[in-house]
Amino acid sequence: MKKVLFLFLSVLIFLSAESQTEHKIEGYAQVRSEFSPGLTPYIFLRRAKFWYSAKRIFKNQSSLKFKVKVVYGTKKDKFELLDFKTTYKKNHSEIDFGQFVPGFGLQRSQSDQYLPVLERSLVINTLIPAAQTKARDIGIQYTYDFDSLKSHFSIGFFNGTGANRLDYSQNSFLVTSRFSYFFIKNKNFRIALGASGMFRQIQNADFSKFYYQDSLFSGNDIRYGAEMIFYLKNFHFQTEFIQAKLNNDIAQGFYALTDYTLS
Repeated sequence: MKKVLFLFLSVLIFLSAESQTEHKIEGYAQVRSEFSPGLTPYIFLRRAKFWYSAKRIFKNQSSLKFKVKVVYGTKKDKFELLDFKTTYKKNHSEIDFGQFVPGFGLQRSQSDQYLPVLERSLVINTLIPAAQTKARDIGIQYTYDFDSLKSHFSIGFFNGTGANRLDYSQNSFLVTSRFSYFFIKNKNFRIALGASGMFRQIQNADFSKFYYQDSLFSGNDIRYGAEMIFYLKNFHFQTEFIQAKLNNDIAQGFYALTDYTLS
């Protein structure tokens, strides 16, 4: 783990020393209000996310990017590390290394600030890899983008024990893959289909979202998903189905989401 942190710090120092490096500090907050008859209405901060990124573009049009993201939540009343990754990109290929969201599922790959709903669906928050550790894991992932509409294929190899965890076991690992392609991509009409898969071998992991509180799971964890996204001008529809096979137990679910954007 010390070698990984040293590598990230070296990349950050390299980017910071380059005068042509693009630096950004960004963030957003989600605020929730509640009004009930007979009670005093109140407003509170749901969460706030902040991130710093540094990007350097080289003469051969390849780029190197470093990003660190933290979140502040009122539930725990503290800052926590989310993303801490380095990205190398050239042409249509991209390699991510560090702590980030493994490529699995459609809605989990969509940024919070662009979702038409405040929270992701229950099936996503339960059935994606590393669902109980901020949906992040430590590893490396290769992605190939087919076009500007984010049609892509990815494959990743991860520690399997989740985010912000220094523990490592040779009996734990995670492999993920996702494919998504826009088969119809006119200006006002687009349809994409996709599929995801993952395999994890894990020992004594917290699986309380599947079973009961403080329950631990050991064995083979296999999951797959199917997705569809549809755009017709300002109308948008997407749906996903995910199934998890935990040794001999099966959990599955789906969601459907539709919205209309007012210009």
